[in-house]
Amino acid sequence: MFGRFLTYILLLSTFFLFSLPASGEEFQLEGKKNVEYTLKYPGLMQDHPLFFLKKIRDRINLFLIRDYLKKSDLILQISDKDIHSGLLFSQQGKWGLAANTVDTAERDFMKIFPLLNQSKKQGVTSGQDFILILKLSNEKHQEVIEAILKDVPQGERKRLSDTLMINKKAENELKKF
Repeated sequence: MFGRFLTYILLLSTFFLFSLPASGEEFQLEGKKNVEYTLKYPGLMQDHPLFFLKKIRDRINLFLIRDYLKKSDLILQISDKDIHSGLLFSQQGKWGLAANTVDTAERDFMKIFPLLNQSKKQGVTSGQDFILILKLSNEKHQEVIEAILKDVPQGERKRLSDTLMINKKAENELKKF
């Protein structure tokens, strides 16, 4: 009993301690302009059996971070990883997972704005650098969604169109900052 508990603790601590950020990979999307913003490497993706551990880790980190700006930055990283996962799923032909993941990424991205407003109410501004990063990220998300939307089968097209509308709402929110 104690050995099993110790094994779980070691596994989780290894997951938390050695989860170093990895740099994203560059990729070219066909179409109009190419936004100069590198998405984070997604690591474990939704089709991996241990993905639930990554989600648990992210939720714990979000719970433990009390600084709204740091929490916003973490949500941005999670959103970027998810949008990159969606792109990779679409390249593999896993359209359902791609649509799911991209939708999750945009919904996570929308969680940043209440945190920035709350931070502003407390007298801490985010700074123009972070806002610029958010704008670039939003443009890259739009570029990825449009690239996926070109190739997606008819069944997932409506969902991705709705996700693109969420992206447009985020763009409008960013204009307020």
